Amino acid sequence: MPIYFFNIHYGEAHPDNHGEELPDDKAAWHEATLVAGEVFKDLDGKFEPGRHWELEVTNEQQKSIFVISVSGEKKQEAGRWYTPPRSKGAPNRCRGLGRKRLLSPSVF
Repeated sequence: MPIYFFNIHYGEAHPDNHGEELPDDKAAWHEATLVAGEVFKDLDGKFEPGRHWELEVTNEQQKSIFVISVSGEKKQEAGRWYTPPRSKGAPNRCRGLGRKRLLSPSVF
């Protein structure tokens, strides 16, 4: 069975020196999504705007097969606050959320 390596890049490279035997690329993609979810969850709120996180799957020849990447950006004009129309007697906020909704400009 082929061996796949799951290399993480977050500020610096964290290569997978052991790899994992998997039947094919489809199984490697499935494993990559599981690994990415677990590792990204372990960042525990420390991922900040301006940072980039990446999981690269390579084969035994170190050829890149898949990449899952996440970038954090702070957008000054990414959206604008939208206040839903008031119905009689309803407060001016989203029910249950207690805050206004942020919608992208493409919605308008």
